[in-house]
Amino acid sequence: MLIFILFSGFYANNSLIPAALNWIQWISPIRWIFSAMISIQFSGITFECNNGPLNCIPDGDAYIRRLGIQDDSFGRSLAVVLGMIAFFHIAAYTTLRIKRIKWATPKSRSKVE
Repeated sequence: MLIFILFSGFYANNSLIPAALNWIQWISPIRWIFSAMISIQFSGITFECNNGPLNCIPDGDAYIRRLGIQDDSFGRSLAVVLGMIAFFHIAAYTTLRIKRIKWATPKSRSKVE
């Protein structure tokens, strides 16, 4: 889980991740949940800039672009998370069924004489 947290975009911007490790963010469920949360909170809002234009972020969409998750919408993020949940449930069920079949077959027992 720590690897997924580090590459989710929560601690470091996704554009700062080295190219060799960039693939980890796409399999991180935390990244997709974080992306959905950010798009819910910041899409379509505007900010007041009291400190001048230098450090000003004018709206929520600019903030989302600054985080490097501008390509992800709430619907896409939700679909990916639900797909991951379904995949892991099916994988766990299949694994348990295979293990049950292996455990249910009688093993040949040698008699001690």
